[in-house]
Amino acid sequence: MPQRHPLPSLVAAPGWSRRHFLRLAGGAAVSLLIGCRPQSTPIPLPTSSPAVAPTPTPPATATSPRAIRITPTADFYEQQYQGVAEVDVDSWRLTIDGLVRRPLTLDDAAVRALPRAEMMRTLECIGNPVGGNQIGNANWAGFWLADVLAQAGVRAEARRARLLAADGYETSVDAARLMEPGVLMAYEMNGEPLTPAHGFPLRIFLPG
Repeated sequence: MPQRHPLPSLVAAPGWSRRHFLRLAGGAAVSLLIGCRPQSTPIPLPTSSPAVAPTPTPPATATSPRAIRITPTADFYEQQYQGVAEVDVDSWRLTIDGLVRRPLTLDDAAVRALPRAEMMRTLECIGNPVGGNQIGNANWAGFWLADVLAQAGVRAEARRARLLAADGYETSVDAARLMEPGVLMAYEMNGEPLTPAHGFPLRIFLPG
């Protein structure tokens, strides 16, 4: 079992207690919440220049998803909290408990039996400099978290959601945010199971 570290201070803020939390624990990587190390070199801001006449903007045209270049998994940038986690999928479980009416514990087979959802998303590290390579496009597949939280029956008094990842990382977000459309729990990347470097066996995507 992965080691779990003490909850960071952002969770243990004044006014919050265990009575306010639901919990999502398992191998769900939270790389989108971690972000990346900030770049030490500042990005220069544009300087002012004499005003010029605006250039007419051509009408927008729809872009087919097929026109977007998908980044091969081997070339997709990686970020981990404490290195790549080693997860035994046979003993791994996704647990949803805390302020829910029906706590859930799902193994890998149960996760993959959930209604399938797919999306293409562009991910970029928050510290990626202009022209940097910490950005990529990938096709992701998994399930919508809101559907499973509805099965669990999140209680009205739940204010925060505590997320525990296999690499020891912990954080919290507003519970309502996890129930918004578009929050994906992904187990596939570009048509293949997630690799350990990209969050195997399950990775959470929070839009925005």
